[in-house]
Amino acid sequence: MKAKINTKNFYNAEIPRDWEVETVKDVCDKFLNGGTPSTQNENYWSGEIPWITGADVIEPTISIVRKMMALYAITIGISMEIF
Repeated sequence: MKAKINTKNFYNAEIPRDWEVETVKDVCDKFLNGGTPSTQNENYWSGEIPWITGADVIEPTISIVRKMMALYAITIGISMEIF
């Protein structure tokens, strides 16, 4: 695949040339694993923390984050393990 002007090839996708490609471990402070907060409680899902599940990792890159979690969901003690 030949990249268009101002884009570059990354795996099977074209991305803007000025984007930097990073690994998840380089852009995340922590990995949390454990109990998913209830999707029925909107207070848990109205925040700014990207929530990525295995369903989001279908290619070598994660380009779309489908849910954003609130810090509140973590601070109230949702069961999670930090890596």
